[in-house]
Amino acid sequence: MQLLSLYPIGYPLPISTANLTLNLQVSIYNPNKGTFIVQDGGIACLYYNGAQVGFTPVPTGFIPAESFSTISIPLTVQGSAPLQGLYLQADIVDGILQVSTTVTIVGKVTTLNLFTHHADVVSKCNINVSFNSRGIQSYTCQHSFSIDP
Repeated sequence: MQLLSLYPIGYPLPISTANLTLNLQVSIYNPNKGTFIVQDGGIACLYYNGAQVGFTPVPTGFIPAESFSTISIPLTVQGSAPLQGLYLQADIVDGILQVSTTVTIVGKVTTLNLFTHHADVVSKCNINVSFNSRGIQSYTCQHSFSIDP
């Protein structure tokens, strides 16, 4: 995970808004004997204080059998309205901007050249971004997956 930009407008003076761009590096291991096909329908979302403030589709592609692959997903605050409000003022006082991300990857894998299974891979991360260093101070992630028979 990499912070591409953090633009607190006015910092260190009183700040009323901020823009944020993260570059998520999602590494996936495919333990299957068949290729995992990343399909349309996957999405990465950015949240600030529980509200969705950005999203982008996950690119399609392939993850070869029994191997790792990394998907790069740039995620930016969407629209003309940057992060703002009372929560932002409190985060500025603390020096830490707390955001979260959810990445859902939709795909399918064929086993034994006979059975095709739909799979969803989900990663949820909580991220602390430092205003002072303009970098990621810490993050924690939880991962899950489901396979339809």
